[in-house]
Amino acid sequence: MRLAAIAGMALCALMPGRMALAEIDTSDIDWYLMQDMEHALKDLEPVLVVGNFDSARSSAEVLRGGLQYVHDYFVAKGNVEDAVKIAAEGQVTIARVLAALDSKNQEAAITAARDTARNCKACHQIYKP
Repeated sequence: MRLAAIAGMALCALMPGRMALAEIDTSDIDWYLMQDMEHALKDLEPVLVVGNFDSARSSAEVLRGGLQYVHDYFVAKGNVEDAVKIAAEGQVTIARVLAALDSKNQEAAITAARDTARNCKACHQIYKP
């Protein structure tokens, strides 16, 4: 039991940035945009699966704009390099969705949509809304 407690404290000591980053004040974020992004993300894969590329493009565009906002937001906050990196990675995954839609590659679009969902989840595990 004592060993587990010591190991836990050692782990926390090795991750001071992660622990502090979760405490960042995000009360000034655009919550309406966050809700729009959540709805778009939930809609994206199902509409791709049924082949509704117009609806998928609309959702992807909401996510692209939202991820740009999130990136800029965290850059302005400062000292949150992981959030900036996650947002930049999200921009790459949503660009892959849009490129796959342009080439009418449904499987690639679905894969990129799933990657985008994982990206959003990674950020929200650290930065709780």
